[in-house]
Amino acid sequence: MNILHASDLHLDSPMDGLPRDDVRSERIKGATRRALENLVQLALTERVDLVLLAGDLFDGDWPDYHTGVFFAGQMARIRDAGIPIVALQGNHDAQSKMSKTLAFDRAGVRMLSTARAETVQFEALGVAVHGQGFSRPDVTEDLAAAYPDPVPGMFNVGLLHTALEGRPGHGKYAPTTEARLVARGYDYWALGHVHQHAVVRRDPWVVFSGNLQGRHVRETGAKGAVLVRVHEGRVTALEHRALDVVRWHVCSIDMTGATQAADAFGRVDKALRAAHFASAGRLAAVRVEFTGPTDLHLGWAADLDALRGQVQAMAEPGDADGVWIETVKLCTRRSGQQRSAERTAGTDGDVVQCIDAAVAALEADGADLAAAMAVIEDLAGRLPPGVRTGIEGLDLRDAATVRGLLRAAGDLAMGSLLAGARQP
Repeated sequence: MNILHASDLHLDSPMDGLPRDDVRSERIKGATRRALENLVQLALTERVDLVLLAGDLFDGDWPDYHTGVFFAGQMARIRDAGIPIVALQGNHDAQSKMSKTLAFDRAGVRMLSTARAETVQFEALGVAVHGQGFSRPDVTEDLAAAYPDPVPGMFNVGLLHTALEGRPGHGKYAPTTEARLVARGYDYWALGHVHQHAVVRRDPWVVFSGNLQGRHVRETGAKGAVLVRVHEGRVTALEHRALDVVRWHVCSIDMTGATQAADAFGRVDKALRAAHFASAGRLAAVRVEFTGPTDLHLGWAADLDALRGQVQAMAEPGDADGVWIETVKLCTRRSGQQRSAERTAGTDGDVVQCIDAAVAALEADGADLAAAMAVIEDLAGRLPPGVRTGIEGLDLRDAATVRGLLRAAGDLAMGSLLAGARQP
């Protein structure tokens, strides 16, 4: 028997920061739909016996019915192949969040109750699926505690949307413990909510399938679903199958020792080629981060737009299966050689020292940093909500964020000063 376990489809989830060209922007906007199509095709190709969907099928309430109709159409393909589907709702598509509804049972989807835990038995397969969906987004009680006892003589599966005891970057919804899951006596726990595939435990199996498609740069690497092979009531194999159509990467490139632009961009080219290869024919969405001490730091800091443009030009423009540069982040610092050169570059040494001293003072913990943060407190409140609460919101009340901005400001001032000193 083969069971296909998936979760966190987040169908039609909005994507931020899309490329402007139509080919790649359309590829990214439609990525969650194409990943769902890949899931359906996998179910049909492998002729699985059962499909389990562990919550967050949708990203929230639909603006219209197109999202639900598309999902129902894809599920009907599985239904028509005679494959049963059991699903539940998670925090993103909790019952109370969805103002629009469709009769997904007509598409073959058995949606579990949000009022209480229940069991669905498939006598011909010898499988019992136990689970409960979210009635509201902020479920903080341990739903697993009330799951039914295992059905004797059957392969028992627990379907649950949970953070377990907590996972970085994920809300602590329906928290439970590994010990609680083991104590239920089930053979396999099909978990959702955590977007990174993980085998938490074997015997019994406790597994996060991860999401089908990464939606931003915090969701890097292969995304997909889990194919569970079962023989005589025991899991004999577990395979994570990649189903994503856009793959996210963070390329952190060490620029230590780079003194010439040609050397630096040679390293970038190598990293982008590696990301493209690792994407295996998918569009590679890449964040480039420059790190380490380098003589090039101040020049880059003084003109970040030029640096970003140079890196973006290295990606294949308009290639739907090539590389798209999500953003470029400068995390380098001045090299020792560059610091020495600053004193002999024709600039006023006192000014250079003044900039260094001012940044160092404000970076330090204490009254100076507190005073700086007090000045920008009002500014923080005036920022647009998207800037403050996006995927990487700019929190100007956070000391580490302020220190980073102060360093960048000092580097910009220093770079501009040195550039001016080189003018004839």
